[in-house]
Amino acid sequence: GIGGVSARGACPVGARAAIKVLAGAAAMDAAEIARLRREARVQVSIEHPNVVRVLDLDQLPDGSIFVVMELLEGESLAARLKTKGSLSAEEAVPIFRKVCDALSAAHQLGVVHRDLKPGNVFLCSDGTVKVLDFGMSKFTEAEALTQDGYTLGTPEYMAPEQCIGAPVDARTDLYAFGVLMYETLTGTLPIPGRSRRELLELHQSAIPKPFRAVRPDLELPAALERAVLQCLRKRAAERPATARELDKLLAEVPLGDPRDEDAGPSTHSRVRAS
Repeated sequence: GIGGVSARGACPVGARAAIKVLAGAAAMDAAEIARLRREARVQVSIEHPNVVRVLDLDQLPDGSIFVVMELLEGESLAARLKTKGSLSAEEAVPIFRKVCDALSAAHQLGVVHRDLKPGNVFLCSDGTVKVLDFGMSKFTEAEALTQDGYTLGTPEYMAPEQCIGAPVDARTDLYAFGVLMYETLTGTLPIPGRSRRELLELHQSAIPKPFRAVRPDLELPAALERAVLQCLRKRAAERPATARELDKLLAEVPLGDPRDEDAGPSTHSRVRAS
């Protein structure tokens, strides 16, 4: 692998793996390539059941860079939401808690995701939840930076501090996670906007509406709404301090009997009052 980036013994002959080519990597200068190598080494070091494992990173003759990852079977949370619209609390909270575990493992190593969104949460066929693209998001979005000068990331999920190019930390990921949770539970974004520029401005000032204001047909646990809205606070100091702290809040959410999900399609869009 490039710069000695590889997971020792992780990819035996005959093993199946996924390969992802990083967009815009061919245009990187030497300093950016060096940063990518460092990020990849950190990614390789994150060994956690809820984080997709990076096996290797290398460069093609044309300058393109590709990452070799464990092969996953299933669908992304984004695909699940496209099909179902939203998930019930019983379906969503177990997923959220596994994402908390993944974030906690990465944050303990000083790794901030910077681009957490439904497309980067993978729901495996065996029930495992995997978070993708730790440390790689800034490189896959290289073109966006040169086009408009804004800090990298997906604007719908960017924390206020990230929108203005201020330093980011674990709480930045928790804001993005708050957007993801809000969207998963209601089927709508907490901060809608028509353009990247408008979204970056709205994340500075717009206050998300309560769940019932956007989905009056839903009856979601109040404790779950409080946890989500706390993640969406504008000031990082007012959000949960760590992913582990958020997980404790989610653990306190009262959930109905998961077997109720088998009752029919309508139970996917409604949760019993708790």
